[in-house]
Amino acid sequence: MTAYSESEWGQGVSREGWWSVRHLVYIPAFEAYEERITLWQCESSDEAIELALREADEYAEILNAAVLSFVESYRLVDPPGHGREVFSLLRRSDLDQETYVERFFDTGEECRRKES
Repeated sequence: MTAYSESEWGQGVSREGWWSVRHLVYIPAFEAYEERITLWQCESSDEAIELALREADEYAEILNAAVLSFVESYRLVDPPGHGREVFSLLRRSDLDQETYVERFFDTGEECRRKES
């Protein structure tokens, strides 16, 4: 799944730019799923995804993990920099705000770094 298809950019439009790619890895040693977002400078969503999956395969091999089939890309509006958006996903939901956060982002099963 990609956030943008090649046809959405139109013919003759320069596609060179920065893309973030979101994908998932299952790490059996931790019995956990890792959501990763990597950044690529290239000409298309397809190229960014190809580069990201190649890197993800190398990453997964080191961890004896598996790259899942879910992948999506996002074309950055501006080049990367301090405070710039590198990924965006809009999701429609009838859930109230607290329930939405608990359902999708704060389930209680997240492995987070502890503040030192």
